[in-house]
Amino acid sequence: MWKFLKKLLGIKECCCSANGCGAENTAAPRKAVAKKSLFSDSDKEILKNADEHIVIGKILEITNHPDPKVTKVRITQTEIAPGVVKQILCGGVNIEEGRFVPVATIGTKFADFEIGERKIRGELSSGMICSRTELGLPSGDEPDHGIWLLDDNFAGFLGKKVCDLAKK
Repeated sequence: MWKFLKKLLGIKECCCSANGCGAENTAAPRKAVAKKSLFSDSDKEILKNADEHIVIGKILEITNHPDPKVTKVRITQTEIAPGVVKQILCGGVNIEEGRFVPVATIGTKFADFEIGERKIRGELSSGMICSRTELGLPSGDEPDHGIWLLDDNFAGFLGKKVCDLAKK
């Protein structure tokens, strides 16, 4: 009877069917494995209300400010959407090239200011790379004045709104 049912349902034997698995090579659709959430549940509650201008970005390049007296601010080339790169000045002590970060783009409203294009120490900045605390979250493992460095799970979400990702 089992052989008849397997044939009728299109179930093929698999390499581990002797162990009772029988699922790897079935013709029947399998349930999708649930994806790991990008944010913790407590972070989601806060981030789902984040300004819609805050997106996932990627730091492509970091250079020192051309004025040798300016040592606490570095210039980044940060991709804020596929193919859209902005110069953003950042004072975060832990920034690294190739890392995904939350970026407050032009138009982001915080409680006491709005992000716009601004010259900082003579260089144009078109956004702000954010720390956890700047997004209203409790500080994490980042050092003081540290940016929230996101892991590579964010690679497929470049340019996506943080508030939308937190709602998933």
